[in-house]
Amino acid sequence: MSYRRAATASFIAMIRSQAGPNGVRVPPSPGLVMWRLLVCGVLACGVVGCGAEPVAPAPAAVREVIDGTRWQAIPRDKDPFVSAMPAAVTTCVSSGVTVEDAMLEMDTGICGFISATTPLTTPVAKGERVKITLWHLPLYADPPAMGVMRIHIGGAEVWRLDVAIPHQEQVYEPEFKAQAAWPAGTAVDVHVHNHGSNSWKVYQIKAGG
Repeated sequence: MSYRRAATASFIAMIRSQAGPNGVRVPPSPGLVMWRLLVCGVLACGVVGCGAEPVAPAPAAVREVIDGTRWQAIPRDKDPFVSAMPAAVTTCVSSGVTVEDAMLEMDTGICGFISATTPLTTPVAKGERVKITLWHLPLYADPPAMGVMRIHIGGAEVWRLDVAIPHQEQVYEPEFKAQAAWPAGTAVDVHVHNHGSNSWKVYQIKAGG
């Protein structure tokens, strides 16, 4: 087994060990949440009387919102990151984008300026919590350089990373609230560029909870 495949397997095992069944932190079911609210409401009515205040809806269940097998490289003539960072653009024979174990891998040893896209497979409501799990192997560059990663959803930046290279292997799990409603089919665009041969991976994007 290659170092990259072994590292990927170790990473996935670590993430799943921190979660519930099937690798997902499963919140109480909506039915259970509503039952608890109903019982609490009855008890409260017996003590202080019932008002007319509506009960807030339960949060949506945590779910995967992309299909990790559908990542594709963005052609240069359609790449939204080219105009934003023209000085970093490189000419490449290959895109540097591969999909392995339903995970996006971006290899800057193949191409130093990489962009990939995949659609949301399920809608995300405005204000819902979104969590992205991504990582990189040890980053090398000679001379030292900067690694840049940007993630856009629906054309808007939702997360960015600027990291000094060399840098040790690291996992990132940024969380944020959706600033707009994103229907199924909304583009998720990921960009990486740096000098040196390095591997960046996007594992999961989840919403809800």
